[in-house]
Amino acid sequence: MQKWHILVVTIILCGTQTASAQYRFESDWLFMDRDNDSSANLVGGGDTASTAGTDFGVSSGYRFMVAAAFNEIEFDASFSQLQEWDGSNNGTISQPLVFDKMIPGSFLTFDNSLFSAATGVHIVDVEVMNPLFDPMEPVDDITNPPTIIVAKLFDENTESELLRLGSAFQTSYSSRMNDFEFNIGSNRDWNWWHVAVGVRAVELDEFLRFQVTGAFDAPDVDDGAHPGDGMINDENDLLSHEALLNSGLTLL
Repeated sequence: MQKWHILVVTIILCGTQTASAQYRFESDWLFMDRDNDSSANLVGGGDTASTAGTDFGVSSGYRFMVAAAFNEIEFDASFSQLQEWDGSNNGTISQPLVFDKMIPGSFLTFDNSLFSAATGVHIVDVEVMNPLFDPMEPVDDITNPPTIIVAKLFDENTESELLRLGSAFQTSYSSRMNDFEFNIGSNRDWNWWHVAVGVRAVELDEFLRFQVTGAFDAPDVDDGAHPGDGMINDENDLLSHEALLNSGLTLL
């Protein structure tokens, strides 16, 4: 939960009027403090990577207002914008960050495409040596290719995809606020009372980025063998490109 505190400083105020119309202009400089009471934990299983440590502090911005009164009717409009709040938090994950939760360790607490990719079965095109290749004949990509592409089934569930212990994480949070208001009401200078109707639109754009950097590993689920452990290691040893694409991720 966020708490908001607003301080308004009016730096320009001027007005003019004619026999039939009145005009008013105002310019304010705003200061807004935002507290962060969020305790959302992005990593479970013993480690903590939370947004609670993000400190926003004070942001400032401007507000412009213009008003015009004609006899008993008054119109006013205002627009304000605050500079971005920026905050970040970082730390280290002491346990392996396990994408598929198949072995003990830390894990992501929110729905994510990595879990889908690490627990799926996918068909992958793999380049292998051509068993019919004739080294005595000229190499030709059509009639005598040295390698061919074959479809191979990759079961990601035979291995647990993870980042090794000691991975570094960073949470980056930013937000920006715009505020527009338009009102039609009674003339403040003609009556001791004031009634108005209007519309107000407040836009708050927020962006949260969670980044983890570490060394990838894919130990076997049945015996814990790692890539490079020889005959006891199961095939795969990776989180395939096709698995990532099929889970909705995009290559940048």
